[in-house]
Amino acid sequence: MHELPEAHRSADVALQTVRHEGDEVAWIAERLPEALVISSPALAERLTRRALGAVLDLPDDEREVLLKTLTLWYQSGRSAARAAGVLYCHRNTILNRLRRIEQLCGNSLEDHRFLLASYLGLLTLDLRPGAQHTPAGSGRSAPGP
Repeated sequence: MHELPEAHRSADVALQTVRHEGDEVAWIAERLPEALVISSPALAERLTRRALGAVLDLPDDEREVLLKTLTLWYQSGRSAARAAGVLYCHRNTILNRLRRIEQLCGNSLEDHRFLLASYLGLLTLDLRPGAQHTPAGSGRSAPGP
């Protein structure tokens, strides 16, 4: 019986990771990164600001292009060629945008800590109320251009 409150909390957190209405089943074991972000929203926001703050401070159009590129790059297994196919652009365009993100943030996407922080930052952005972003690695489709 003492496990019931924790099970209820886990189910509630898993439910909060679902970003659209429908019949989707939310298994917390399959959504641990999202659950981590949901469970500590203040820390997740702080991480997002630290990792992607310079990108977030850009004008809306440029910010959205860079965030969408980064999201699709993650969703494409970190393949510039596959992300380019999804965005209908040249792979060099993807590489240039990723370099721009690195320059703005002062970190390399080859650095595992920045790679992880930027991924969690995208999850945080996606899980905000009224979010328009789709995290890397999720089964959800990305928004249009």
